[in-house]
Amino acid sequence: MTLRDTVGGLAAVALIAGLCAAGCYGKEGAVEPETAPPAPSPSVVDSAAEPVAPPVDEPAADDGARDLSAERFARVGALLDEDLSELASPDPDTRADAVDLLDVDEPEVLAILEDFALGDADPRVRVRAVEQLGFSEAGRAQTALRRALDDASPDVVAAAAVELGARGDPADIRYLEPLREHPSPTVREEAGFAIELLTE
Repeated sequence: MTLRDTVGGLAAVALIAGLCAAGCYGKEGAVEPETAPPAPSPSVVDSAAEPVAPPVDEPAADDGARDLSAERFARVGALLDEDLSELASPDPDTRADAVDLLDVDEPEVLAILEDFALGDADPRVRVRAVEQLGFSEAGRAQTALRRALDDASPDVVAAAAVELGARGDPADIRYLEPLREHPSPTVREEAGFAIELLTE
């Protein structure tokens, strides 16, 4: 055997071994590339509950829009020759004092009182308006007082119960009866007293 034959044989063996290794590595011994974990779905949101704001004493729910604008008070004031500008004050105490001075015998004023009783943002003003409505014998005032029984403020509800009891109409008992179970002890007490007055 010549040196050329020996070298050629070794080269052939090396070539076969390399091909075998490449083929085997590609089929069974190959290392698969790592795949990145799937990205979280954009639809997944943080389910942690956000802090809930404390409830506020809002006026009773009502389908009608309440116009408590300065333009309205100026218009009605001019009609009655009175200055009603303080009704539009941003200060609730000023509005409440102005409500106390309203004359319930005037139909336009009665409508304003109703809007304050059912729509003012401050329960103190709503209480004053409810108390003023109690001076009116009009059916509109009675209806507004019944609606005020649904107010979120116990003070407003209690005031409305007192005024309905003072009116002396037994028809209001059915509106007052549910208040016997009201969470507020003041409301329960005033409603019970009003019902007693109406059943005498």
